[in-house]
Amino acid sequence: MLSWKELEEEFFKLKDTLQSSRIDVQWGDSGEYWRIAGSVYKTVAQRFKQLACIAGEKLLEVDQVKNYKEIINENDPEVRWYKGIKNLLDNSFEFKFYGTMRDDDNNVIGHIRASSLYNIAEHSSNLCLKMIPKEKDNKKNVSVFNKLWDKYAVGIIIGIVGSVSAGIILWLILK
Repeated sequence: MLSWKELEEEFFKLKDTLQSSRIDVQWGDSGEYWRIAGSVYKTVAQRFKQLACIAGEKLLEVDQVKNYKEIINENDPEVRWYKGIKNLLDNSFEFKFYGTMRDDDNNVIGHIRASSLYNIAEHSSNLCLKMIPKEKDNKKNVSVFNKLWDKYAVGIIIGIVGSVSAGIILWLILK
C-alpha cells in the first residue's frame, strides 16, 4: 500500500488538472450525497477517486482518526476520505446553502444542507501531509510493543509455565 508521502505526491500531481473541480456534498432529511463537480476529465476524476479510496482505507489505520465517528463509521472509502478532509482540515468545506423541504400543503417536512470543497487535489495532498507524523506514531507504538515483547516474552512464558507446573505438582501432592 502507498505511504502517506506517496499519496501526497500523487494527489499533488493532479492539482492543475483538477483546478476547476470541486466536491459537492448535500445532506439532511433527503439523504447524503457526495460527488465531484465542475470541469474535469473523466479519467482524471477516476484517478482522483481511486486515490481517495486508497487514502480512505488508510485513514482507518490512524489511531487519532478513531475519535471521529463520522469518518470511521463510513463504509465507502472514497466518501470516508472526503469526510476526513471535512473533519480533519480546518475550514476546508465552504457552506453553500440551507433549504427547507415542504409538502404540497406547504408544511415543513425536512431540511437540506449543502457544502463544497474547492482545490480538491491540494486539500487531499495537505491531509496526506498531516497524516505522515501520525503514521510514524503508529509505527513507533508498534515498534515499542515489539521491542518489549522481544525482550520479555520468553521470561513471561517461562514464568507462566513454571507457575502452572508448580500448581499441578502441588495439587497432585495434596490430593
